[in-house]
Amino acid sequence: MPNTVVHCSDDPETNAQVGQQVDAYLGASSSPKTRAELLFLKTFSFPTELDEIRRSEFWREALGAAPESIVSGFVQCGFLEDGSADVARLLQSKSKGELKSLAKLRGISPSGTKEDLANKLFKSDPSGISELFRGKTYFTCTPKGRLVVEKFEQSEKELRLKAGTETESALRGGRYKDACITVSSFEASQVFPRGVGIDWKRYDAERDVEILDEIAAYSPTGHRSIPQSIIPSLRIGAGMMNLWGESNPLKWLTGSEREFAHGAQIMLHAAISKVNLRQWKRLGFRQVRLLSSGRSDVCKTCKEAGAKTYLIDSVPDLPHEKCSCEHGCGCTLIAVA
Repeated sequence: MPNTVVHCSDDPETNAQVGQQVDAYLGASSSPKTRAELLFLKTFSFPTELDEIRRSEFWREALGAAPESIVSGFVQCGFLEDGSADVARLLQSKSKGELKSLAKLRGISPSGTKEDLANKLFKSDPSGISELFRGKTYFTCTPKGRLVVEKFEQSEKELRLKAGTETESALRGGRYKDACITVSSFEASQVFPRGVGIDWKRYDAERDVEILDEIAAYSPTGHRSIPQSIIPSLRIGAGMMNLWGESNPLKWLTGSEREFAHGAQIMLHAAISKVNLRQWKRLGFRQVRLLSSGRSDVCKTCKEAGAKTYLIDSVPDLPHEKCSCEHGCGCTLIAVA
């Protein structure tokens, strides 16, 4: 990999070049040779204790080798070095809360960044702070290692941006299955994919396509304050939230559309509720129970409808048309055996 820093750009062509550089580097390198190893190298951006890494079965499985053997290879290739001597930097590997507690014990102001706190702590009590790390081995990236990590981070950002752009384009074109496949392909390529227990390599798009169909058909009749002109954008936001597992649509909305972001959340809520009801009905369930959110701001409509059991064909639509909860309708449905 060339010894130049390539900064991430808003230009897709520039970002693609970064990704190509990383792929070419991995193809020719003996270490690191996979994106899993690059992600592992990234964990040493701050000094990291080797014993903590050894205990991680997740890393052992992802790397296909013992973490300590990968670390040894990184050291030999000049990507990692012993970071035990730089105590102030070691402190920055701790959480802000831990640093504040250490500061309070020593009568030091807990204000400032992690770097500020670390420097103040070490300056006030160098021997005491050093004792916190005595007897442990820490490794950290060398300048060469940091350059490789930086290029990897830029490449990962470019891949995520590309997948997001392709997903949004597919949604705008009504190509819902293509949108689902784009997301599942991206997740399947990740070292640690999103979601617990999801096998993205065997992902079935049927349910998500159903949800996207419902979002496309939903009209927020009970929310007349939402201008008709921005409903298409809200549908895109709702679809992207569903596919990417996010709860806020703002990144897919612009300008005045953001004022009505709750409309996208309403659409997604309604779509998921309808798809769940159809799925339960196919499975033979005849009743569902409606539960209100239990939040302190729950409105009269949600409170009255909640904690009741309904026949599956007579359950009220969610979110409630007359819901006035400050943070949106939080009612949910569960199937009753």
